[in-house]
Amino acid sequence: MFIICKFWKERWLVAGLSMQIFAPYVHLVSITVMVILFWPVAFYVACLEREVRMRRYRMTHSEKKRLKQCNVITRLRGLYLMPLGIYSPCIQEKENLGPKPTIFGHRGAPMLGPENTMMSFEKAVEHGAHGLETDIHLSYDHVPFLMHDFDLKRTTNIGEVQPESACENPAFFNWDFLSTLNAGKWFVKPELRPFYNMKPLSEADKERARNQSIPTLADLLTLAEKERKFVIFDLHRPPPKHPLRHTFVRQVVSVILASKIEQHLTPKFYVFMWLLADIISVLFIVAIFCFHWRRETEKEKLFETSSTRTGKVRGLAHSCLFIPTHCFQETEAAFHVPDKS
Repeated sequence: MFIICKFWKERWLVAGLSMQIFAPYVHLVSITVMVILFWPVAFYVACLEREVRMRRYRMTHSEKKRLKQCNVITRLRGLYLMPLGIYSPCIQEKENLGPKPTIFGHRGAPMLGPENTMMSFEKAVEHGAHGLETDIHLSYDHVPFLMHDFDLKRTTNIGEVQPESACENPAFFNWDFLSTLNAGKWFVKPELRPFYNMKPLSEADKERARNQSIPTLADLLTLAEKERKFVIFDLHRPPPKHPLRHTFVRQVVSVILASKIEQHLTPKFYVFMWLLADIISVLFIVAIFCFHWRRETEKEKLFETSSTRTGKVRGLAHSCLFIPTHCFQETEAAFHVPDKS
């Protein structure tokens, strides 16, 4: 249990937050289950108590009936009041509620306007979005534009204009061609609506949606600068054989800097963090190299020492095996003890 609590610490937090969300439903289910289980349980308990008391005391018929009613009412009150003791963090007074969460318009407001169009982003701003989220591709002539899919057939009319190119990557088209495509007619078609629970659009919004085109990143940054909104995006790398295959980040950064949008993280801070990360990485790599180099050096020295000792022992054993016979004779003469007799 200790190991589970240690390694699942964050998961327990998630479980607690999930319980806060589902607590009202648990409350209602508990009441329903108690109502269903009340009658057989209360009837059985009342019968048991009545039988016990009838054995202990002699009671009249009216007293038995009154006791039965009292038992049933007591059980009923207890079971119906029990759910009131279940604590639900979702049921709170308005003044005790926490701050509202920050809301980002994912591709704008895709239930109120065609996704990744200026109408969608303007609708998100009207409904109080804190920031705007989008996806960026780069055209073949270096223009960053807003598009989520890796083809144009779902959200544009390329199937009518140039059907043979409907499945091609949008990065292979020039901006002059992309700017002529319609990006909103699909949204007002009932069979192509992105969400089934969308509210009906007004005629003015339908007409506005029909006239939407693919916006550029510069258009979105202008709106964000005007409304003072955050912008986050997914930057898609151009496919192979694209002229900006390896320099697309530089091109997008240049467009962002040219828009004069407020920088919450200045370029100097980016440079500092980049250099700091590089320095830490270099130190870490050098430390690992030195550690392994030192360990291998120590192993090599130990191997050389053990080899030297083994060679000396083998040489000594070899010399002892090949001692001449006269050496033993001389040794025997040197240690000869004369006979006293």
